[in-house]
Amino acid sequence: DVQEVARCFTGWSIRKPNEEGTFYFNPSIHDNGEKTVLGVKIAAGGGIADGERVLDILAKSPSTARYIATKMARKFLGDDPSPAVVSKAAKVFLATDGSIRETLRSIITSPVFFTTASYKTKVKSPFEFVASALRVTNAETDANRFCLDGSSKMGQPIYGRVTPDGYPDRSSEWLSNNDLLARFNFASALAMDTIKGTTIDPVSIL
Repeated sequence: DVQEVARCFTGWSIRKPNEEGTFYFNPSIHDNGEKTVLGVKIAAGGGIADGERVLDILAKSPSTARYIATKMARKFLGDDPSPAVVSKAAKVFLATDGSIRETLRSIITSPVFFTTASYKTKVKSPFEFVASALRVTNAETDANRFCLDGSSKMGQPIYGRVTPDGYPDRSSEWLSNNDLLARFNFASALAMDTIKGTTIDPVSIL
């Protein structure tokens, strides 16, 4: 399946990624042969539609629905969300053609969402912590490295994930002693107005 999907996406590229960053399809390097993805045959000669067909197959896969439902439930209910809530959310995702709004609605209207076990159980990622700290203090910032270094020191350098799976979405991954100390230090520096390029007005917070 990995090889077949790779064949489907041959020719898909980005024009001048560091300047324009726009998508384009190069038919001259596309594999126009027949492919089979997750048991579904994709006829030869499809061109750019091969990749679009893959996206359709993945979007309608029960595995995709469960993966997205789990991610969303973990965000709003904690690291280990109720399997029943995840299962229901996955079914809603499939039934609504991938509607994120309706999938989220099924999660936040579930009885589990209002239990004490779910209340304030989720710890923000370093990037979320920095962003919300700047927001709550009405900070003026140029978002330069002095500010973004805060997230890096907490263990989440911006665009710094080496593997393609993205940063962890479990709170437990961000609760080491060093990470928590970095959070305290960033909060202190922000409150003391000592982050270069970032300023706060204490009076406006009151």
